[in-house]
Amino acid sequence: MGRARAGAGAAGAPPTETRSFWRRQRDDLVRDGLVGVVALVVAFVLAAWWDSRLEVRAQSVENTRFVRQVALDGASRKPFGGLLLRDAELSGLDLGCTDVGSARAGGVVDDRVEAGCADLRGADLRGAVLRRTDLAHALLDQAVLRDADLSLADLRGAVLGADLSGAVLFKTDLSEADLGGADLTDADLSVVCYDDATVWPSGYLPPEPPDCTDSGDRIRIVEPSGR
Repeated sequence: MGRARAGAGAAGAPPTETRSFWRRQRDDLVRDGLVGVVALVVAFVLAAWWDSRLEVRAQSVENTRFVRQVALDGASRKPFGGLLLRDAELSGLDLGCTDVGSARAGGVVDDRVEAGCADLRGADLRGAVLRRTDLAHALLDQAVLRDADLSLADLRGAVLGADLSGAVLFKTDLSEADLGGADLTDADLSVVCYDDATVWPSGYLPPEPPDCTDSGDRIRIVEPSGR
């Protein structure tokens, strides 16, 4: 009887080897658990980031269609303020308007809107392509044109208090444009057209302008590519 009880008691106790195993593996198990949690968090963050990129892309594509349709319809209003237009292809569009006076004159914003000038104030145009686009007298204050391509674009008389850092303005027409509040950090203005009425940021020394009068380098608006 005593042996049976002793044997039963021994059988019910955790083996010494098992306890030793868990002691040896405890640190590894905790580490593996933490690695698993971190991996799940990283996967969740990456998924959220990717979904955000897809949403931004979809919205930009839809807004690009809207801008192109307004230009093709010749609408009297071009209300593009605050639109998300990252990497938009807007080359060759006619978004300009006639001269409506000094960019900083009283009431000129309403005058330009009424005259059909493009209102792109606060628009996000990072990486957008606006080659040969007519943006004469456009309103671009607070717009983000970082790394945008404005080569051969017509920006005569435009209000350009925008972020133009890294933008390409090769043979862009800036005659009478107001860049007083622009950020031109790393912008390519090595060959750009302007005149004595062009307003530059304080302390900025523009390059010597090429002969843009009759050289064929003046802006020639082309028909939209239909893309």
